Amino acid sequence: MSWIEQPTLDFVGSFDLSKLNIDEAFLNFTSNTSSNLWLYSLSSACYSCPYTLVSEEAFEPGVSKSLKIDTKYSTKYRFRTEGINEIANAQLTKNEYKFCDFEGDINFKEFGVYNVQMIEEDNTSKCIVTEAAAPVNIYLPLLIALFIYIALISFSFVFGTIRKHWRHCQESKGSELLVRESPHASVESMAPKIPPQAPPTTSTPPTPGMSPTLSSVSNPTSRPQRQRLKSLDTFRGISIVLMIFVNSGGGKYYFFEHAIWDGLCVADLVFPWFLWIMGVCVPISVKSQVKRGIPKLKIFKYILIRSIKLIGLGILYNTLDQPAQFGENANLRIPGVLQRFGICYFVSATLVLISMTVNFTKPGGRASKIKAAFQDLTILWISWIPIILILLAHFLLTFSLPVPGCPTGYLGPGGLHLDNNATVTKHCIGGAAGYIDVKILTSRHMYNYPTAKTVFRSDIYDPEGFLGTLTSIFQAWLGVQTGATMLVFPRPFSRLKRWGLWAILTGLIGTILCQGRMTGGWIPINKNLWSVSYVLVTSSFANILLSALYFIIDMKKWWTGSPFFESGMNSILLYMGHSILVNCLPWHWSDGTMRTHFIHLMEHLWTTTMWVFVGIWLHHKKLYWSI
Repeated sequence: MSWIEQPTLDFVGSFDLSKLNIDEAFLNFTSNTSSNLWLYSLSSACYSCPYTLVSEEAFEPGVSKSLKIDTKYSTKYRFRTEGINEIANAQLTKNEYKFCDFEGDINFKEFGVYNVQMIEEDNTSKCIVTEAAAPVNIYLPLLIALFIYIALISFSFVFGTIRKHWRHCQESKGSELLVRESPHASVESMAPKIPPQAPPTTSTPPTPGMSPTLSSVSNPTSRPQRQRLKSLDTFRGISIVLMIFVNSGGGKYYFFEHAIWDGLCVADLVFPWFLWIMGVCVPISVKSQVKRGIPKLKIFKYILIRSIKLIGLGILYNTLDQPAQFGENANLRIPGVLQRFGICYFVSATLVLISMTVNFTKPGGRASKIKAAFQDLTILWISWIPIILILLAHFLLTFSLPVPGCPTGYLGPGGLHLDNNATVTKHCIGGAAGYIDVKILTSRHMYNYPTAKTVFRSDIYDPEGFLGTLTSIFQAWLGVQTGATMLVFPRPFSRLKRWGLWAILTGLIGTILCQGRMTGGWIPINKNLWSVSYVLVTSSFANILLSALYFIIDMKKWWTGSPFFESGMNSILLYMGHSILVNCLPWHWSDGTMRTHFIHLMEHLWTTTMWVFVGIWLHHKKLYWSI
């Protein structure tokens, strides 16, 4: 067993294992049949797909042949006695030309060598799979990383405790020395001066994106500092650190990447959580400005300018990989992550501003217990109307808009999906969502490398398109509702109960919509489409995480939120810095062939840790950059 993912042997027979890259293995075939066979495969990542031809070259009787296969996703293999068609769909369903199936009682894994025998005897055909060389365990590097970080955290805790104790001892010695030098000092003169403290309140945390200046913040001495809810910044910090890790590559583990189409992987949590926590901070920020007497027109101007800055910065970011061209060769991608942030922030902040008053959280007249229980909803009721209309528009366009050459209401990736059905072409990817983007933006101004393109052989599709933006607004609004709960319910346990109810409600509805399935369902969980079920499920997880952080950090004081708290204070800077310097030293480096998860994981964790230290240093210097 190798903890660093190295095969125990360099050669297994004639197989040179150094020729294998990450997530690859050798299959050695021996055909004991009377006719030629052709190998077809079906990856688990390509759900509702047909088998596709692996190699046009036939497997001849009595001849051995070897292939290098991809082990990233579990794959089914099938030998057929006919290999004319590259894609075997309707014929395959009827088991015509089928010789045998195998995925092995052994699941093919990295750096393994496997023998496959095709046998034909007594009018029966079968494939026998045996293991010639054991694969490596690709998950052991995760344990190594876990042990390293546990050791770092333990060292930091011990060092902090010793440092705190040493300071306490130094202060005690200083006090004793002062008493000896001033024996007539009064008790009153020795008493420490305690500045007046304000009661714990919810401060206005910066959302991802405030004015684009690098500012130094110092604690004012003229008036007491309001207590900040660290759980909000810690939540944002966890999101940004997770984003840096998965965008770096996540150790090349598939579960740290985005889902190919339907489904939910770790990377699929980052963007919706950012939108959601931005929404949480919006009512807190707007109320603070209204309470200070700032005119609503001036606040709206500030909201508009901030949104334009986010959209503009996002368009500039899209030119990093490829310089923008204009005229006949125009290729500038218009949608993007920051653009969606800007739109969602503008809509949610404007709607909150419409509902906001100085006495925003105080019910008028005598409020009954029922009215008080739903106050966080009723104070925003007028703004819920456009949100519901936005959702209605999304449903009508998604399920009613005719898309030429595609089934109405289709939500799949096109291409090979639905058994390569003739009614679903590669242009059907995303259904109405993809069709609208192509019509408005044209393919030149869209993202050209969707996750489904390689696996499903789909066409281009932009995951930050127009229809998905509508449901993204809903995601931000669910965060706004959580922020309104913080304003209406000052008691900690009242907040936790409310957030728990929202987590259960959104999670339950999302589960019903996707029928409790990772793929398919009435409305599948899909980040590319930004489906309603995806919004509800990720918002449910966000409520759960924020509740846990609030309980641990702000209520019980068991944890300061570090180092995520510091990263959350400069999330927009870390996002842009990581995106721009992703291939620069000291954040990125390469070692040889980089053919294992271990070496990729170490490099990606190094990158993430370096940016965490940047966040800590900036916070220590009280430097914050926001839009």
